[in-house]
Amino acid sequence: MRCAFVTVIAAGLIACGEGRPQDPDLAAWKGVETGVVIEQAEPPIAGKVVFHRRGCQQCHTTDGSRWIGPSLNEVYGTERPLTDGTTVFADEAYLRESILHARERIIKGYRGEMPMYERVISRPEVDVLVAYIKSLRPDAGPDDAQP
Repeated sequence: MRCAFVTVIAAGLIACGEGRPQDPDLAAWKGVETGVVIEQAEPPIAGKVVFHRRGCQQCHTTDGSRWIGPSLNEVYGTERPLTDGTTVFADEAYLRESILHARERIIKGYRGEMPMYERVISRPEVDVLVAYIKSLRPDAGPDDAQP
């Protein structure tokens, strides 16, 4: 019985990220107030910190794999299919809208379970989250415009 208990605990720690190498970007800012991170870190790094502190990784991946919510890998600057049959270009405005009003336009294949963050997250947090999402598409220029 003791062995099964230890196995369950170990599995839980691994699922929560324990036992994996710590991301150096996150480790560098551990214990630092979010506002200070936003002021002092490069925006994509600050966005990565906010992404993890707000728990976004619980539903979104950044490696292209499917999870509860759409992966954020290489989303910026692409056409995104919506559940209503239309598409939307994933520019900065769309990324902001998706963070603040997630249920306005739902990506095809997903159920729109993301809560709306309009009254929860600060504008500087949204700004750095957008910078982080943009950085997940390395070939995108800083001012990619809709084709």
